[in-house]
Amino acid sequence: MAQSRGFPSSIPLPPSHDLRRLLTSNEVPLDSEIPFITQAISKEQAQVDVLNAQIRRRSGPHSTGPPHLVQQRNEIAEDVRRHQAILSAIRHIPPELLCHIFSLATSATGRIGEDIVDIPPWDIIHVCRSWRQTALSYPVLWSVIEISPYTAFSTDMIEAQLSWSGDTPLAIYQWGGIGDPKDVDPRLLDLVVAQCSRWRILHLKQIPDANFDWIRQTRGNLPSLEVLEVLAPNATVPDIFSNATSLRRVTLCEQNFQCSSPSLILPWGQITHYRGSHSAQRQLEILNVMPNLRQCSIRYSFRNGNLAGQEALLPHLYSLILQGDEFLLHLKTPLLQDLVLHKAQLETVLPFIHKSSCILTKLRLTSFTLSPKLVPVLEALPALTHLLIETAGEKDQSQADVFHAMKISNTSSDLCRNLESLFYGYPHRDNFPWDAFFAMAYSRTGRLAWLRLFDVFDEYPMNDVEPGLQMLREEGIDAAFLPKTAHLVAYAKEGL
Repeated sequence: MAQSRGFPSSIPLPPSHDLRRLLTSNEVPLDSEIPFITQAISKEQAQVDVLNAQIRRRSGPHSTGPPHLVQQRNEIAEDVRRHQAILSAIRHIPPELLCHIFSLATSATGRIGEDIVDIPPWDIIHVCRSWRQTALSYPVLWSVIEISPYTAFSTDMIEAQLSWSGDTPLAIYQWGGIGDPKDVDPRLLDLVVAQCSRWRILHLKQIPDANFDWIRQTRGNLPSLEVLEVLAPNATVPDIFSNATSLRRVTLCEQNFQCSSPSLILPWGQITHYRGSHSAQRQLEILNVMPNLRQCSIRYSFRNGNLAGQEALLPHLYSLILQGDEFLLHLKTPLLQDLVLHKAQLETVLPFIHKSSCILTKLRLTSFTLSPKLVPVLEALPALTHLLIETAGEKDQSQADVFHAMKISNTSSDLCRNLESLFYGYPHRDNFPWDAFFAMAYSRTGRLAWLRLFDVFDEYPMNDVEPGLQMLREEGIDAAFLPKTAHLVAYAKEGL
């Protein structure tokens, strides 16, 4: 019995302490140790086979065999498993690849308030010693710092993260209320402020009328800050960002624009990405001092003042998201390629396109009442390659008229001849003009590569949808229906 456990005595073995080292860790065996291990596995497996044969011969209809043989077989089989684990491929994964896997495993898997972010892999370092050593050697895994009265991370844990992250730029997430010093350990704030020169992302999210006085201690020493997100209506934010020379991305409201943005003093001239919700007058004031803006997402209101004759020139803007389209009258964007309009009426789109002389390749219309007014807009966009339309409750004949107009016949008058992808959301109704829609899509065979349909209100497609999609697939078009949850995820990825 004693010789049936572990390595058989007839096989030359490495020192016993090395065997224990390999059996009690995830360390990689030395090349010189591998032959001994494989020989041991082979002989142990042979012993298991012999015992299995003995058990079968001595088993009856209602018996699994002599208990002592079953126990001996199970013990040796466990030895086989443990010794095979020493040779497992996972032990041979290079540390840099393992770190990349850790990074992917923790990417956007944690939740800070309502925001999904990367969370440091505290669980991973408790799996085994080698994983712990590998994770601790990869500073970027520890670079997300959470500050909150509800945090799961103690001050000591944050202090450890700041140490393990080395010189890696930090992402600082503060959420919840910090109105009273007792809500958050002051030592935690001191530790984070002491590393302010490493802040790359600063995300501040609180209840309305929140106060962010704690960041005043940085004294504007933010040379690495690239991304600023302040999601707190009417928040009081210290003037510390004026000299943040690396700042490029500013987000001052939620993606759905539910709340207005706080007023901040920022180095607007260097900002390339901006999302905010202000009065139309304030938005124009901001945009007029942002010559380097590349992407912009704004909500506005015309409640304050008259904007007649006022205009902002955005010479480098290539992506614009607007709630409504009235504000287009006050913008000139010669390099714009991607336009997203929510609840647009389209009256200002054509004048805007002509004034800006822009060449749009992407047009996305959400909560949009489809009507023949779209046709002249599409006529003005010959370079369009991507079209997204989420329709509202328009009459079916209006939709059919648009689909007929979009049907191509290989003539110079064809609309959007270069259209490659179409994302269409329809209202759930039995009398939707599917024949006109699929005839339009079919006419684009060889040009249209990708089509997705979704029901604005329902999770599942109507009965008329799948046969039409199958017809398009047979013509080589990647056509499919997206459930409601999937199209909402797609919207989120598009920034809608």
